[in-house]
Amino acid sequence: YFKKQEYEWNPITNQTDTLPSNYGFYRLYNYSTSVSASTTLYGMYDFTKKRRDRKIQAIRHTITPTVSFSYAPDFSKQKYGYVKTVQSDTLGNFKTYSPFEGSIFGVPSSGQSMAINASLSQTLEMKVLSKRDTTGTRIIKLIDNFTISGSYNFLADSMNLSNISLSFRSKLTNNFGIQLSATLDPYVVT
Repeated sequence: YFKKQEYEWNPITNQTDTLPSNYGFYRLYNYSTSVSASTTLYGMYDFTKKRRDRKIQAIRHTITPTVSFSYAPDFSKQKYGYVKTVQSDTLGNFKTYSPFEGSIFGVPSSGQSMAINASLSQTLEMKVLSKRDTTGTRIIKLIDNFTISGSYNFLADSMNLSNISLSFRSKLTNNFGIQLSATLDPYVVT
């Protein structure tokens, strides 16, 4: 950034004054780290073991679990200089602000995070006999995608578990499909 805006408490007027803008070159940075692992598991049931002429030849279920770990430091700490405090009233209360608020790229994130993220994606396909296909069979996707995902933040003060996201997608015909999604809050009890 080429400008920052700071404030200071004025004991004469008993209010927070805006100081003249400081022009210069101010470098802000934000970083995080993560590592992830994923695999794919296949399960298949073959219906042709007893009879080859069955309409349904086989069903295949694919599961893709993914686990990742991520860490991001707290950029609102004073050592980074992205957040400052200023007295806000005559009672001696303080408020925090960033000298770079309202800038085009925003300010780096506040709050330290160390989380484990997990997701599970699934598909379900069926192989059927077909006279329209040259191979004699065709694949029908029963479930294009069904995903459940969430995360757990080890460093959060409370409510460490994130909302749990669910999504479902299936193509019923060539021109018609269905897509459903839901978000479950593990801390809301009705």
